[in-house]
Amino acid sequence: MSTNSAIGYMRNDGTVRAVYCHWDGYLSHVGKILIENYDLISVDDLLDFGNICTLHNTIKDTIFFERDRGEDPVEACEFKSEHEMVDWYGSAEYYYILKDDKWYVSEHCAEFLPLDNRLTAEGIKFTPYVEQDTATGYSARDAVIAMVADGVVEPLYMVKLLLDRIDPETLEDMLKEEFNSNDMIPECYFEENR
Repeated sequence: MSTNSAIGYMRNDGTVRAVYCHWDGYLSHVGKILIENYDLISVDDLLDFGNICTLHNTIKDTIFFERDRGEDPVEACEFKSEHEMVDWYGSAEYYYILKDDKWYVSEHCAEFLPLDNRLTAEGIKFTPYVEQDTATGYSARDAVIAMVADGVVEPLYMVKLLLDRIDPETLEDMLKEEFNSNDMIPECYFEENR
């Protein structure tokens, strides 16, 4: 039998974006993979492919219903809150949500608890993604700054990556501080992409 789960992230305004995951939703598989391999940017990219058949350590290796099995597309769903997400995926056994750069899990519609605490309580060994990449901690902001510094993306693309994650004022300050980009006005991108 499959162990169903839902995987999502919460935006600053409390809304949630999520998908269904069919197989191996239990803590020692989906829970461990999420906490070890997915941050805010990578989970957003993951959700772009819609419902998941089997989650793996990378998006490339993950099996999606549409991309890999040729089934009808089912895109990520938008919810007003994590409770609405739980109601929508009511038959799932586990609900995973990333909020404030930390993973949480709800088992059988119970209260959301920190995923790292649940894994530890179950005796599941894991190495958090934040500790793998930098000793000082890791966030979506750090990821995008690193990508721009490495020449992977342009600062303008960074604005688009962070539209749902950072308020316009904070984003504007970040652009000025990190990239001396006084000519960029995040508010216009917010208005265009809402």
